[in-house]
Amino acid sequence: MTDSWIQGTEAFQAPVPYLLRTVKDPEAPLVVVCHGMGETPETARASWNRVLALEVHAFLPAGPYPFERRTRDALSLGHAWYLYDGGDVLFRESATRARDWLLATLERAETAHGLRPRARAVAGYSQGGYFGAFVALSRQDRFDRLVMVAGRIKESFVAPYLDRPGTFHTLILHGATDAQVLPDAAERSRDVLVRAGYPVELEFLPRGHRLHPDRDVRAAALLERAWFPPRPSHTS
Repeated sequence: MTDSWIQGTEAFQAPVPYLLRTVKDPEAPLVVVCHGMGETPETARASWNRVLALEVHAFLPAGPYPFERRTRDALSLGHAWYLYDGGDVLFRESATRARDWLLATLERAETAHGLRPRARAVAGYSQGGYFGAFVALSRQDRFDRLVMVAGRIKESFVAPYLDRPGTFHTLILHGATDAQVLPDAAERSRDVLVRAGYPVELEFLPRGHRLHPDRDVRAAALLERAWFPPRPSHTS
């Protein structure tokens, strides 16, 4: 036998945390909240106060990929939704695995707690916005609303799924001075949906690449209008 190098792979599993908030009505709507790159479910919970104040079930998963964050003073471990090396292959494969894991985990959580949501939405910020758009648009049988903050829609990923216009609605909220995801990316994302016949709103807000409270307020208002419309008043 001669010396040789053999390349192999083995699966490795690690627990991925999530937060689930339930409300009294098992058929209440449900919102999936996707955090930003390197963040955690707790980060998302602290950032979406108005959305989470609605009478809805809320599922806040961590991205399944560990992400090390270093600052001048500290080292912490957060989470990511996909892996990116500059190309599309790893990006698409890792995002698809994360999507499938999220949907399976959500289904198990709903079953375990007796939830039967009458509607579902995805709300995502930054990397969670990229990923959330992919999840929601690729599974319109499960979701009918998308709120994307400081993200963009990657057309090549979602184009095969844009064949059900009419019921799916998207709200894009973007910083007017965002230097990380430029405002024209939000406009291109809107145009992808408009060309396919999907209803979409795009709103530019002050400041840059941050999940400011005004984004949370706008998102909550959209979901409240859609899911809890005011009852018509009866006057004599």
